[in-house]
Amino acid sequence: MKNTFNISSYLFIRLLAIVYLIAFVSFWSQAIGLIGSNGILPVEEFISSNNGIQGFLNYPSIFFVNSSDFFLHLICLVGLVCSVLVFLGFIQGPCLLILWFLYLSIVNVSQVFMTYQWDYLLLETGFLTLFIAPWNLSSLLRGDLRASLADFNPPRIFIFLFHLLLFKLMICSGLVKFWGPDESWKSLTALNFHYETQPLPNWISWNLHQLPEQFHQLCVKLVFFIEIVVPFLIFGPRLVRNFSFITLVLFQLTLMLSGNFAFFNVLAITLCFLLLDDEVLGKQFSFYSGSKNSSKRAPSWFKGNIKISIQQILVIIIGISLVLLSVLQVASLPGKLPKFVSSVLTKTSNLGINSRYGLFSFMTKSRPEIIIEGSVDGTHWKAYEFKWKPGNLAKAPGFAIPHQPRLDWQMWFAALGDIDQNLWLNNFMLRLIQGSPSVKNLLEFNPFPEKPPNYVRAVLYNYNFTDATIKEEEDGAWWRREFKGLYAPVVSKFNSSK
Repeated sequence: MKNTFNISSYLFIRLLAIVYLIAFVSFWSQAIGLIGSNGILPVEEFISSNNGIQGFLNYPSIFFVNSSDFFLHLICLVGLVCSVLVFLGFIQGPCLLILWFLYLSIVNVSQVFMTYQWDYLLLETGFLTLFIAPWNLSSLLRGDLRASLADFNPPRIFIFLFHLLLFKLMICSGLVKFWGPDESWKSLTALNFHYETQPLPNWISWNLHQLPEQFHQLCVKLVFFIEIVVPFLIFGPRLVRNFSFITLVLFQLTLMLSGNFAFFNVLAITLCFLLLDDEVLGKQFSFYSGSKNSSKRAPSWFKGNIKISIQQILVIIIGISLVLLSVLQVASLPGKLPKFVSSVLTKTSNLGINSRYGLFSFMTKSRPEIIIEGSVDGTHWKAYEFKWKPGNLAKAPGFAIPHQPRLDWQMWFAALGDIDQNLWLNNFMLRLIQGSPSVKNLLEFNPFPEKPPNYVRAVLYNYNFTDATIKEEEDGAWWRREFKGLYAPVVSKFNSSK
């Protein structure tokens, strides 16, 4: 038994089930406030403006069937149940197909709240997983619903595709930094700003920001090594792959500790598990033994005089196509691709099966922060407090992972632009004036618990971490800030539509 991936596939699918569970539960806790009927960007309005066959083709989603709040709850519940079933080993193939389409459905109607790279990475990973998961259709007909290790016989071409997906994720993240227009990466100064200006820092971020510049420069060099050099080791022999596994997992754990990136790091670590073959994992898991049946489980695409079925031919065609698309994604970084190829990439990306990755290609050098305030008389203002994003100067930055507070995240993006680029923020302020309970539940503190305010405004500050000295002098303040002005016109209940 050499270089087979039965055990890693067995573990990988269960780890992916955990990621799906996290993703569905995290979104469910915010879904009604974000896209419910009284939410910030109601899914009903999105479906109405994209109705018909063309709308479905552009944004494939089950919500074209029903877009009510009840149905939104139901979809999240089904996602939770299917995740648990996959983890327990029951009807994995059908459940993974349901999970992929339901998550695609949510992504396609959630607009700005589901545009993050890990959402698309989960979709691309989930789609590929359909080709290595046990479907056991004959077993299902006999009532045998649970998959065992013996049911795993992943085609080698799809294991290679997972390796290529991990390669694409890492190499693109490195190349957008190295080839991008932001000089801070090439001058090794990017991490002088990153810990302070990233979307949702934590208290470890504050401590890392205090370290000397020489340390930050060394870390930038390590980032380039891990994101540009190490990905090529993914395709090496076992010992080299094992080194890449350890390096990439440690890198993801470091990112997890230094910032709040939802389930991204957990998903990336899950992908890394497919770098380990049975020769490595078989020594660690007692449920596996290299019995005489193992040779039957070993992939044999090009062994002897085998008969290739139509199903295998389709797998090969799909596999090669996805490989080419992935390679084209990487190749498109330094320049433009032909129009036809770009169109194919766009269509496959809309389906969540071929996305482009690359975090922090531009390093923000300052931290503008939007503070939402309400007033009864238009003169005296009280601030709303978010659950995770900076606001109160004395509030310690916390750990949200693996949960993603999507409103808090989107507020960071909005602060980098203007109100004309973020019209959803007007909807958010309007919902606060209307007193929408589901929207208020997205916040930690509502200064108007009994009656909504008559006016709501968005003001802009520039935030900076304090240092140890200032923190001690200012009663433990983690942040200091400077007022910049109004971010958007004041929203009033007297001139806003209900």
